[in-house]
Parts: sequence; C-alpha cells; structure tokens
Amino acid sequence: MTHRVPTLCSLLVVLAACSSTSSAVRDPQAEADALERRRLAAETERKMADPGRLLTDLDKQLDAYLRYRLTTGSVQANTEVAKLRDLLERQAHDHFETLQKQAVQAEYPRNRAIAIGTLGFARGEQGLAVLDPILNGLRDENAEVLANSVFALGVLGDPRTPPGDLARVMETATLDSMTRGCAAWALHEVQGKVTDAAPIVAIWTRVLSGPIDAQPSEVLVSALRGLGLSRSPEHRPTAERFVSHPTPLVRASAAIALGRLKDPAAAPALMALIGPAEANENVRLAARKALQALAGGVDRGYDVAEWRRVFERGV
Repeated sequence: MTHRVPTLCSLLVVLAACSSTSSAVRDPQAEADALERRRLAAETERKMADPGRLLTDLDKQLDAYLRYRLTTGSVQANTEVAKLRDLLERQAHDHFETLQKQAVQAEYPRNRAIAIGTLGFARGEQGLAVLDPILNGLRDENAEVLANSVFALGVLGDPRTPPGDLARVMETATLDSMTRGCAAWALHEVQGKVTDAAPIVAIWTRVLSGPIDAQPSEVLVSALRGLGLSRSPEHRPTAERFVSHPTPLVRASAAIALGRLKDPAAAPALMALIGPAEANENVRLAARKALQALAGGVDRGYDVAEWRRVFERGV
C-alpha cells in the first residue's frame, strides 16, 4: 500500500499538465494516449507491490479465457478469446519476475497454479524460459497446480515439451477426466509445433488401441484429431472403430480424422453417420465433410445412395 500516494500524485501531475494553458496547439488524442500509458504504468506498479491482488485478477482472467474458449461457434466468444489472450500475454510479460517466483512456491498451491497458468501465455525470450517451471508443476500433488500446468503447456505450445510427460497425465486413471482431457488437448497443440510428430502419433495409436470405452471421451476427442493430423491412411482402421462410440463428439472427431487420413475405404463407415440412424446434426455434418474430402471435393449432401455411387465409380 506504500505506493498508493506516489501513484495518485503522478496521475494528478499528468492531469494538471493536460489541463494547463499553453501557447502550443493541444492534441487531445496525444494527451489521452499519454494519460492511458501513465495509468497502465501505475496499475502495473501497484500490482507488482501487491502480488495477491495481481493473482486474484489473473485468476479471473484465466477463468474468463477458459469459459469463452468453451463457447464454440460464437463470434463474440472468439473476439473475447482474442482480447483475453492479448491481455494475458501482456500480464505474463509485465509481471514475469513475480510470476516466476510464485510458480515455484509449492507451499502456496493456489498462487502457484495461477502463476503457472499465466506463464503459459509468455512469449518470445520469456516464453523460452518458462517450460521447466511449468513442467515441474506436473509433479505437484495438488490437483489445481497439475491442471493449470497441463493447460499452460497447451497454451505455450513449446515443441520442446516432452510428449511422455503429457501422456503420463493423460493415461493416469486416478485423475479426473477433465485434467486427462486437457493433457490430451495440450499434446495435440504441441503436435502442431514439432518437426517430427511420430512419437506423438505413437501415443495416440496406443491410447486408441484398447476398447472404445476404455478412455474418457475428453481424451478420445484429441487423440482422434491428433491421429488425423498424421495424414497416414494406415491409421484408418484405428479411427474407424470410434464411429460407433456413444458420445457424439467422439463420433464427430472420428469422422474428422477419417477425412484427414484420406483412405477411401472409410467411406462406408462415414456413410453410416449421415444416414437416418445418426440423430446428431454435428456428427452428420462432420461425416459429410469427411466424405467430401475423400471424394476430392465432390458433395452429395446427405444422400447416402448418391455417395455410394460416387465411391463405386472410384475417386
């Protein structure tokens, strides 16, 4: 609280300067910009002096980011996600040293979880420095620290992330399904950044090799999408097994994967997903788009007979 008076005084000086008379031509926009810069600097200084207040604000911002990320198909949600991502990247940059200190204080798990979650938004040179403290969070026994560490690894998307560390979380049956699903999502995000995805694809094939109900649906969704990113037709039989999964999102993910794997032999399984037996519209749409991908752009809508003729003629 010792910084409150100097901060207010500095703002009063700026206000006085902006309102004083001068023979020079005033630029209201420049004055407003200068005032905003001073205000942001004062806010940063205040938060650095009060880590508790900073962490409370960051916790709310992280929660809002996650809530909007989960709101799919909304223009407003996408706009808010972009704004919150920019905000959290600035927060990670401006409070980097404070967050680094909080991220290693195991005696305060709540603070540690928030700090680690925010460090996932670090970029540039700072982003290169946060991988180890985030990975250390995976070994914390506190569930919130573990969950935020997994989330941070997905946001960070560092290609140096050891795939096995995320796979261990994803395949730990004693953890809750959301944390395991988040680990699968993070691994999927890392997959898009690495030059050699073979070790990650091997993890997906292992996870998907058991009974279709052996893994939580939260894990299966990312595993199927990750398998599809391999673009290897040899994985078609693995993905095809999940078109009969009871969870619609898993069936849709299987359809997306089959479209990316580009094996025309998947057409019968996909046609089953656009027929009357499939009640979920999102699944039907995913299957239709997958058939279109297999047919080289040809689209026959939801007409199973027409699709059958397309593939009987050969694509």
